[in-house]
Amino acid sequence: MPSGTNSSTMVTFADKNIDKNKEDYKPLNDMDRIVQEEYDPEAYHGAPIAVQIVGRRLMEERVMAIAEEIGRLLGNEITP
Repeated sequence: MPSGTNSSTMVTFADKNIDKNKEDYKPLNDMDRIVQEEYDPEAYHGAPIAVQIVGRRLMEERVMAIAEEIGRLLGNEITP
């Protein structure tokens, strides 16, 4: 039995000229520091970026409606 509902909506693509490492970034904790140190804008350039919408069990219609509206606001093509 499913424990929840989720949907992903494409947003954009990573851009090495925009998504740069921030020199003055202060990590929140050790894990955050490790993740930030491993980030390489060159390696992720062009990678897709998406938003994941997660809902409770039996909320499929609401999750899909939210995903569709986000897609519409972002200019994504909506298929019936």
